[in-house]
Amino acid sequence: MRGVINLRGEVVMVVDLNTVLGLPPAAVSRENRNVIVKNGGEQIGLLVDRVADVIRAHTDELDP
Repeated sequence: MRGVINLRGEVVMVVDLNTVLGLPPAAVSRENRNVIVKNGGEQIGLLVDRVADVIRAHTDELDP
């Protein structure tokens, strides 16, 4: 876990996606973004290096 953020009055846990993928932790920069993922009423923030595009997808549209 990287930390927590206050998102519209809710505390959301933030995880460094690099460490989840076995990479070195993300260096803090102006390019870093928190991608908020919602699933089953829960929210989690993924710290990423940068964002190239944003799409909406339902779980039944995703492959494991």
